[in-house]
Amino acid sequence: MVNSFLKDAFWVRESILPEYSFDAQGNLSFGISDYTDFPNQKYDPDIGIFGMDINVVLERPGHRVSRKRRNKSRIPKSHMIGRDESKEWFVDKFGLNIVED
Repeated sequence: MVNSFLKDAFWVRESILPEYSFDAQGNLSFGISDYTDFPNQKYDPDIGIFGMDINVVLERPGHRVSRKRRNKSRIPKSHMIGRDESKEWFVDKFGLNIVED
């Protein structure tokens, strides 16, 4: 379900995202100005027109140790996802074009 939502969101953006959408931890954030741009969405006068911000957080398996209640520990830098690795993953998985601004 998440995969299909992201595909639709990237389709709305025409699979082009600026490079500044990625932060140093490899997270992706971008906006969509109108929900009716999504496929099969019709305008509803009760709702009006609104946009949305989409944030995607990538984590490797095992990242939960930083959030658990007992025996919490830090994640080493080698286990974290960086900006370049995140961009490469999105290009391979979704075929995005990342434009430098």
